[in-house]
Amino acid sequence: MSEFEIWLSRDTGDRLQVLDQCGPFSYTLALNNLGAFTLALPADFPRDLLAYDRRVLFWHKPPGGSLRLEFVGFIRLIDTAAPGGFVRRLVKGPDCNDL
Repeated sequence: MSEFEIWLSRDTGDRLQVLDQCGPFSYTLALNNLGAFTLALPADFPRDLLAYDRRVLFWHKPPGGSLRLEFVGFIRLIDTAAPGGFVRRLVKGPDCNDL
């Protein structure tokens, strides 16, 4: 089974926190185009850690492989949603091709 680690870092690249309590997530890698990510966090996740242009890093470890950085995105949208009655913070943004 594949394993993932998701990190939150400052815009300088300094790691703030490993996001081990996150809900569903997705990211899209795009060659010569803009990729994007979506990440759901618990409602009680500290809002002060989330800021515009902070980075979310998705690390992936395939079965029998080693952990490697697969996607880096910029936080551009922070929202609160309640799908199915479960309140979550939603974080979305583009990948580094947005630069």
